[in-house]
Amino acid sequence: MLRTYDCYNCIYLDKTKRKEVNNGTGCYRYGCNQRFGDGYVCGWIRKEGELKTQGCSDCNKIRVGTKIKVKSRFADCEKNFLYCGKYIGKPLLYCMEERKMRIQPFDCLRTQTGKLKTNIEVIRQEKEEFEKSIKMAKMLKRRYIEDEQEALPFY
Repeated sequence: MLRTYDCYNCIYLDKTKRKEVNNGTGCYRYGCNQRFGDGYVCGWIRKEGELKTQGCSDCNKIRVGTKIKVKSRFADCEKNFLYCGKYIGKPLLYCMEERKMRIQPFDCLRTQTGKLKTNIEVIRQEKEEFEKSIKMAKMLKRRYIEDEQEALPFY
């Protein structure tokens, strides 16, 4: 599958945050929940379609330390997770409400085409908070792996 880097399909695009330039050109840009500097997409646009022609290498990447909000499709509730990387090729998530690690049997975050599922939202974090989340995710993953190895029976 060919990887595309465009803001139009990016999970970090925040259309509720909009910055306009006041020089008569009608240009504006939307917010980006991955960029730490100014918090906006990398270029100025005049219409929505131009989002398909720009992008960055962070497009749709879920990094270790990313906080994710998952909305239930069946009940009126949502849970927050911390992405801790992969373990045995499967996503390892820490449920912040339950304080439990969950290893998913498949990539529960993406559809077969590689796009993020519609009931999943990435939570915006500032740089310092994201760095703390990375450390926490690595520590939780290391602790989970150690606990799994201790649980293995010796033959």
